[in-house]
Amino acid sequence: RTPAAVRAEGGQRFTPSDAAPAGAEEDALARQAAMVLSALEAAGDDAVPRLTPMERRLRRIGRVSFRVRAELKLWADGEAGESWTLFTRDLDARAMGFICQDRLPLGYGGTITFPGVGGRREQVEVSVTRCRPTSAGWYEGALHFNRPQPWLLEELSEQ
Repeated sequence: RTPAAVRAEGGQRFTPSDAAPAGAEEDALARQAAMVLSALEAAGDDAVPRLTPMERRLRRIGRVSFRVRAELKLWADGEAGESWTLFTRDLDARAMGFICQDRLPLGYGGTITFPGVGGRREQVEVSVTRCRPTSAGWYEGALHFNRPQPWLLEELSEQ
């Protein structure tokens, strides 16, 4: 299982725990994530309720599908803290959509690491701006890049 978040209820601190999955469990997790992402894609805007009409318009502009496994290291977790496993959904120059099995703390900053074009390992500083339940055991969210990343879109369009 991915690192589990201590829930925000009760004012408890967010910390990851548990060990990351290995081997067959990791493959099963990736298959499960692919199924959740497919369901969200098939549902379209209905899968993201509570978005204002303006947010829905912005979400459609310039977004490209980008599905990879990523690791998020929150600065609040310190050097010894574990990374959070995310499955990216899509991105634009300012933000990245994702799903994960943990409720992430809103407003927290960190560094996301993911395989980029050609397998190159990319690292981008981000802030967690949304993380809410989407289906049984999964959360849908958004990370905003601390600085715009237009090069990500350029590299993806060249693929």
